[in-house]
Amino acid sequence: MRIAFHTSCNEAYLPGLEVLVAGIRRSMPDVDIVVTSRDIKAVKGCNIVHPAPILNDIWEYDRWNRALWYYMNAAALTEYDRVIMVGCDQLIVGDLTQVVKNPPEFGALVEVGKEGATLYNGRAPAFCTGMMIITPGDLSELVSIANEREWPLSEQTVWNEWAFRNNVDVKQLPEHYDLMRRSFVHFPDRWNKIKGEAVSIHYVGPDKPWMGPPQDKRYAPLWDLWKSYADGKPIEVPEA
Repeated sequence: MRIAFHTSCNEAYLPGLEVLVAGIRRSMPDVDIVVTSRDIKAVKGCNIVHPAPILNDIWEYDRWNRALWYYMNAAALTEYDRVIMVGCDQLIVGDLTQVVKNPPEFGALVEVGKEGATLYNGRAPAFCTGMMIITPGDLSELVSIANEREWPLSEQTVWNEWAFRNNVDVKQLPEHYDLMRRSFVHFPDRWNKIKGEAVSIHYVGPDKPWMGPPQDKRYAPLWDLWKSYADGKPIEVPEA
């Protein structure tokens, strides 16, 4: 089975991309890493491709940068049997080989709050596109849905809508595959329980570790964690 990792990036997220690529390479030195970008020319360890022409048909909302839409380009990588979608704000802290072992056709983490999983359209659990496993296929249907209206959460909601309309079985992946930073503050018991198993820490939010101190000082230990990997001297995942 041929597997690749795919992400989207622009110059503002370049420091995150470099740390992400290094993290993937630690456990999977030979896997293909494909990056869709408008403005990045080259990064060691990955293949930069410029957007498929069909993605240029998506109109940009005031709120969403076009780089977000480029995540959907993973669906066009039909030379691979499976593609793992990742974000440049993910820090790989564990062994990725468990993610790619017997991967489902489609798999993702679900959105979880205090009351449990959030449902999409009241039916299936709403899923995240960070550390999402897909089987590449028809990109045009995703683009068609994206152009229908302004979707909340951009391409993530488009993927959820596509799965909803087509009754796609998206297997729920374990939370430790991609531990959200908000759990560090809002769900500390859950964080502490699974932090030792964590494969990825996801820095979801407008501020990123390479942009300066966190807006919320409670996240400072996670900023220190990311910087330790960027400096090549990783520390342990902190306790909440």
